[in-house]
Amino acid sequence: MRAGLLTEIIEIHKPKITKSDWGEQSTVYIKDKLTRARIINDSGNRSIENDEVVYNYDKTFEVRTYVDVEELDLIKWNNKFWRIMEIEIDKPKQTKTIKCVLKND
Repeated sequence: MRAGLLTEIIEIHKPKITKSDWGEQSTVYIKDKLTRARIINDSGNRSIENDEVVYNYDKTFEVRTYVDVEELDLIKWNNKFWRIMEIEIDKPKQTKTIKCVLKND
């Protein structure tokens, strides 16, 4: 991978399970690291679900292989959170390809 293609900065947020005083468990995402990435626009669509307009966007983020990212993590880019659907590693090119969808919560 050419380093000049990594033009955007993304944040990787790791999940942390917290427990309240009453034993309730909830998942909180904590910012883990910043890294450089290449953004590829896959598709964008607008649909109606439950009488609400929902914007379905798919993006692909390419990062270096040493970046520690897992399927349960979230990526923050452009002030929006992206849920990871698939991670592919290409060892000859030294890249991780991360396919994501926009988190609509």
